[in-house]
Amino acid sequence: MVRGDRILELPTAAVYLAEAYWRAGDEDASDQAADLALDAAQRQGSNHLLLQALDDVPAVPTRRLDAEPCG
Repeated sequence: MVRGDRILELPTAAVYLAEAYWRAGDEDASDQAADLALDAAQRQGSNHLLLQALDDVPAVPTRRLDAEPCG
């Protein structure tokens, strides 16, 4: 999707990918997928699809914020 610049469903796919990576134990890849979801939503100019996906897996943004350095 990224390579082909197909971003319509990318926020949704990246959120689910972030959850899958987390469950597989790959925290760094999970963070990267969460960042990709946010970037794709920003490029679209809409966060509707992102918010719909986050409603299904609300732990994704929480874990992503926890990964940010404090201070």
